[in-house]
Amino acid sequence: MSGSDLLAGMAERELVVVGIGASAGGLEALQHFFDHVAPDTTMAFVVVQHLSPDFKSLMDELLARHTTLPIHLVENAMLVEPGHVYLIPPKKEMIISGGRLLLSERDRQQELTLPIDVFFRSLAVDCGPRSIAIVLSGTGSDGSRGICDVHDAGGLVLVQDLGSAQFDGMPRTANDTGIADWVVPPQQMPPILENHLKLQGAQPPLPSGRRSRATPDSAALDDVYAMLEREFGIDFKHYKPSTVTRRIERRLQLAKVEDVKEYVSRLQAERGELDVLYRDLLIGVTRFFRNEPAFELLETRILPDLLDKCIPGRPLRVWVAGCATGEEAYSIAILLHELTAQNPDRSFQIFATDVHKGSIELAGRAFYPESSLVNVSPERRDRYFIRSGASFQLVPELRQAIVFAAHNVIKDAPFTRIDLVSCRNMLIYFQPPVQQKVLNQFHFALNRGGIMLLGPSESPGVLLKDFETVDQTWRIYRKHSDVRTPVDPRLRPRPLESTAAASAGAPNNSPFARYSMGNLLATYDVLLEEFMPPSLLINDRNELVHAFGGASRFLKPREGRQSAEILDQVDDDLKLVLAGGLRRALLSQTTIVFKNLNLRSNGEDTLHDISMRRVVPRNTEVPHILVSFEAQVAKSVSAAAEVAIDLGSITRDQLSALQSELDYTKDNLQAAIEQLETGNEELQASNEELMSSNEELQSTNEELQSVNEELYTVNAEYQSKIAQLTELTNDMDNLLASTDIGTIFLDEELRIRKFTPQVAEAFNLMPHDLGRSIETFTTNMQYPDLVADIRGVLATGKRIEREVRDQRGRAFFLRILAYRAKGGTSGAVITLIEISGLKAAEDALFHERYLLNSLLSNVPDAIYFRDTRGKFIRANPALALRLGLENADLAIGKTPFDMPNPKFAVQFHQPDEEVLRTGEAQLYQLESRPRTNGTRGWDLVTRLPLLGKEDEVVGVIGVLRDVTEQKLGEEKILEAVRRRDEFLAMLSHELRNPLAAVVTATQLLKDEALQPGQSHLIEVVDRQSHQMARLLDDLLEASRVTQNKIEIRKLPMDLRTVVEEAAAAVRSLMSTSKLTFTFDIDPRPLTIDGDASRLQQVCVNLLTNAAKYTPHGGTVHLEATREKTDAIIRVTDDGVGIPTDMLDAVFDLFVQSSRTIERAQGGIGVGLT
Repeated sequence: MSGSDLLAGMAERELVVVGIGASAGGLEALQHFFDHVAPDTTMAFVVVQHLSPDFKSLMDELLARHTTLPIHLVENAMLVEPGHVYLIPPKKEMIISGGRLLLSERDRQQELTLPIDVFFRSLAVDCGPRSIAIVLSGTGSDGSRGICDVHDAGGLVLVQDLGSAQFDGMPRTANDTGIADWVVPPQQMPPILENHLKLQGAQPPLPSGRRSRATPDSAALDDVYAMLEREFGIDFKHYKPSTVTRRIERRLQLAKVEDVKEYVSRLQAERGELDVLYRDLLIGVTRFFRNEPAFELLETRILPDLLDKCIPGRPLRVWVAGCATGEEAYSIAILLHELTAQNPDRSFQIFATDVHKGSIELAGRAFYPESSLVNVSPERRDRYFIRSGASFQLVPELRQAIVFAAHNVIKDAPFTRIDLVSCRNMLIYFQPPVQQKVLNQFHFALNRGGIMLLGPSESPGVLLKDFETVDQTWRIYRKHSDVRTPVDPRLRPRPLESTAAASAGAPNNSPFARYSMGNLLATYDVLLEEFMPPSLLINDRNELVHAFGGASRFLKPREGRQSAEILDQVDDDLKLVLAGGLRRALLSQTTIVFKNLNLRSNGEDTLHDISMRRVVPRNTEVPHILVSFEAQVAKSVSAAAEVAIDLGSITRDQLSALQSELDYTKDNLQAAIEQLETGNEELQASNEELMSSNEELQSTNEELQSVNEELYTVNAEYQSKIAQLTELTNDMDNLLASTDIGTIFLDEELRIRKFTPQVAEAFNLMPHDLGRSIETFTTNMQYPDLVADIRGVLATGKRIEREVRDQRGRAFFLRILAYRAKGGTSGAVITLIEISGLKAAEDALFHERYLLNSLLSNVPDAIYFRDTRGKFIRANPALALRLGLENADLAIGKTPFDMPNPKFAVQFHQPDEEVLRTGEAQLYQLESRPRTNGTRGWDLVTRLPLLGKEDEVVGVIGVLRDVTEQKLGEEKILEAVRRRDEFLAMLSHELRNPLAAVVTATQLLKDEALQPGQSHLIEVVDRQSHQMARLLDDLLEASRVTQNKIEIRKLPMDLRTVVEEAAAAVRSLMSTSKLTFTFDIDPRPLTIDGDASRLQQVCVNLLTNAAKYTPHGGTVHLEATREKTDAIIRVTDDGVGIPTDMLDAVFDLFVQSSRTIERAQGGIGVGLT
């Protein structure tokens, strides 16, 4: 039997295992399911349930009524056989590995167990495409994660529809994953399974990746391959046919299509279905730090060694092939970033490639769900990830260190000068020749000493000799040879000539086309038989294709099934030559000749020279070897270069020994390979099991255990109580932790049941002190009667509250209460609250209140606080005295209308209401009030709004200061001023009459003839009389000002006229004072509204003052001009000026400067008023 036949027979005997997950309400679903399972089925069924550890399961007896299949309660390492049903026992977790069911004890300390997910994941690893997962009725989400692994492994997924499930939690979460192939009631599932089994048996994978072109189904599948290659540029013929065919069959089932041709038509019409098929064919299962031991090895050994050997200044180059959505590339980037963070001379560059552009785009965005980060430590999550909603994004510095690109490792050129190549779990989906090419690409890309990281089920194959094994478990290899292994020529690109020649539909204009191919081949056979030396044509798989010139005499048949393998059809001598020569001939461009080989032909032994030449046909890429036999006779030397090997020097014994040694080595190698493959499968199963266990860490609402269905009602009550107790415990723990209240729970014997960390210091408690009596502890509290009071509370049930202090002087509020349960007292609860801050606040508040009370009691002003209802909140003794109260506390809570003297009500009510309404303060307002003796008093009152936390008005504050004495003194002063003004006015009038007579007499005397010297006296009298007249006029003016009798009469006027008249009035004064007087008046009209006489008086006064304060020879300038809309009058001089300290009072009455040139000519200081 050939190797391919053996593999086919093994594939036919491969067992399909059906894993069934069920929980609450699953008994009825299981009964409906097995009612419709055929008794002669070849599938095996494994039922995984949530079982109570405290009850014996009766599931085997209950299911036996609905099926004739043998039912077994699983024992450890039980072999899975077709047509049998296996049930998980209570208190166990179960996986399948190597076709056997393995049991382990369930961890009782673990709150959440997911036995269905655990089994489904192991089922996917062990059975791959032969796995089937079914999710039936139950609560929670168990099973929803495991079916993803079954789906990714190529298995079938069925889910019970929600309408037929008693509890739809598990079916709903499984359906939400979107990968269920069928969602149907349980009774419809068995026919679907049988149909799936028939489809698998109808299209078994053919050996060596060769596909029959004869059947219509194969041709239709080729059409699918062609469409995928045209649309996405990927030739899926390079993938393992079993995997590809199984994925296509799944899409056929989901599309409800039984004929491949019909599905091809749908693919041609629906672009979306073709894209779904494409994504389903690209199996992308990845997450951060998958296979953690492998990454630990990279972190501790591989990457540090590569960085040490890397030349400073040159980055470490990493190529992650088949990166999917980038998790593995980012995992390596995290390790390299940590290793290079402390060494600025070391850097790295990562190339991450994948054939799926959508995955590359997702990797570039670097957004990942929380489930992808289960293997990422909290420190790395905080350092390298940023939460964005329910997802996480990589930090920019890490994203910038990776170059993502679309790349096909089968046909695209590889990267170069690479130090580390990581390609895990991708090669397993390729056919062996493609694996060889891809590995050769990696070998070419790596530097000498570079590292290649493969998946746990992958190996370098024939390239192993060019690599050094670093770690066999995790498939880590180091390149040590630069010799390139030739790639299978069938994978090389086709020449343009052959492609053009093979173009479909090209017309054949050859003149030989009219002859039939059969006649032509017959002619070729005759010519070859006549002219061709004895030769054998052998293909690249060592299979005999054709025999020429009687070379069949060198062949001999054998017993049993015949094989096309040439080595099975020749004798031992020729077998040795062919075994070594065929391989060399395939790799050599020259003819290889073996000389002096003794071959027996037609009963005679004859020496022959055997030549082997590599032949490549024009229209194919597959090379052949032509083995020619030439008996030793005289012959000419060939012009072509030949490699001659003299076999005469090699004895038959030596050849036999070498053959025996080679056979022995091959047997040992095959045995070693089988052992390694078996060990690899076991390690892979164990690794997947451990990996599945790590993936189970998530929070769900499921209970610690479900129940078997026959006792569901009883256990449902337990489940509800457990949930309530758990919730209550969580609430209690969170309450105690959040209140910062020290609490101790004691039982009836005063033993500690529970305590919070806040009370541990006060009572010197440790976690291991639970169960000890409180009497055995020394407390830091100054409370010697503590134990007695606790016993008193236990006896009476009455609470005790104390304010105590500890040894450091801190204040605490201690409360002892009875712990009540079942209607009685079953213990005590001690609570301890630190109130040091509260006591300090009380002291500070007392101090502030004392200061405020002292202020209110001693200040002579009447002060009060009222709320928005008008009631007094607080008042001081001064106000109580005004209100006629003996004590200020008597006013609290009352309104002014409730006071003994209602006359004060109006004084308080209206102004306070105004402040409350507007919120505006009234500052220093003078108000009158009736006094008890019948006279009126005066108060200087300030009212302020009282504001709350939100700046709203909540009351009013009033301060009343008695200013009656000041008011009476002010009135007396005003009366004295009034009498003074009247006296001055009367005096000025009385003095003007005799002054007028003096002035008249002076004028008469000036007209008389006077003696020498008398004229001077007359001038003195005249000048002094005019001065006295001016003083009297000023005095009258001051009287008018103080009595507010100055009247301003505004009329439209031209200001220029006023200025000109004023200038004319003082011209003589300026001349007398020997001053240069100039003026400048704007020629434009200066029309204003004003009193002409008063304005002229102002101008004259200004000019007169200038004359008084400017020394002889000085200059006085008058200017009247327009600036925008204003008329401006300016008087400038170069006199003594006005002192700076008098500028603010220069316009007040009776204010004069001491700088007058002639003080006798000064006035009384009213000119500028």
